[in-house]
Amino acid sequence: MSPQFNAQRRSVYRTWLSSHERFIGRYDVPGQQQMPLAIIAYQLLEKRFQILNLWRPITNAALEWPLALCDYKTVDEKQDALVTTLIYPQGDPVELFSIKYNPNQKWKYLRDMGLDEGVFIKCVQDGSVAVFAAHTAFEDPSSPVGVPHRESIEARTLVFYD
Repeated sequence: MSPQFNAQRRSVYRTWLSSHERFIGRYDVPGQQQMPLAIIAYQLLEKRFQILNLWRPITNAALEWPLALCDYKTVDEKQDALVTTLIYPQGDPVELFSIKYNPNQKWKYLRDMGLDEGVFIKCVQDGSVAVFAAHTAFEDPSSPVGVPHRESIEARTLVFYD
């Protein structure tokens, strides 16, 4: 970590898709975001595939700024999705989709997720139903005052089917 930036990376406080089929030709590698995939990956992408993320709290229950997920059927991809660039103090910029507010969107969240709980997020599926999952952290006004800041991890899994 550079001396200019030694703060912890915080939660992303906007609605976004951590992956989308438009960006499948790239894969996030720490320090080398959006590195081209090997030839074998393109062969795998000809088959059915998914990108699933596992999100879970890691140091305390997620009482502050919990994770919310949007029902895929309520997102108008053409109207609600915008290509945006996430720029970190160090490393390469990461292109992703952000989601604009739309009153037709339906949101859900698991209140007070504990350390023994997690949620799978289907980030990408190969063109069938529910091909992505918009998600965000949000300020929950019903959160107790003085609770520890939410710390969580999101691990990405690539799933290929024969």
